[in-house]
Amino acid sequence: MKAISELQVKFPYAVTLLIYTVLERCLKLYLLKNRKTLTEHQFNLKVTANNMKLKQAVRTHKDLIGFLTDCTLSKLEDIYKIYKKDPHRKDKYSTCRNDVIHSKLFFRQQLGSDYSSRNKQNRGYLKDAKKHLIEASEKYFREKIITQSDVSSTMKLSESQAPAVPQRAIQGAETHGRWGRYDLKANLSAAQQ
Repeated sequence: MKAISELQVKFPYAVTLLIYTVLERCLKLYLLKNRKTLTEHQFNLKVTANNMKLKQAVRTHKDLIGFLTDCTLSKLEDIYKIYKKDPHRKDKYSTCRNDVIHSKLFFRQQLGSDYSSRNKQNRGYLKDAKKHLIEASEKYFREKIITQSDVSSTMKLSESQAPAVPQRAIQGAETHGRWGRYDLKANLSAAQQ
């Protein structure tokens, strides 16, 4: 969270990507940390990843790690029933994230733009990403990891409420493969207990 706060002024595009990484990791960590208490009333346990349904994957820590490694942000939204709880919602986390992360955006909208236009666009993406992280931390992680009265102001870590696991989750992120999936095994071992 410190990196987000310090880098957002100079590198809004990069920080936007980092925020979506944190958001996805925290959603996954919550599932891992609470695997034994997940209910069908709260979560969609029928979502499939890594050739198994979440309902099967929660039986063992190892299966859930495999499931979460292949689970996309869009599938996490389905698991948390984010859009069933708010059917009028238009901005999916995954859609906004995909708009920013995929190279089509860069080539289509930003390549021909001047610095001022790109910076304005990137700050808009950053504002949306912050809003998504704040919302997800309040509604879905079940723990506030950040506080912010105004989305456009600097994000700050709430020291009194910051869980240890999400902090470790953003350290040492390793990506592999064409789609940039994360190696959760190294970062989630603390959540096993």
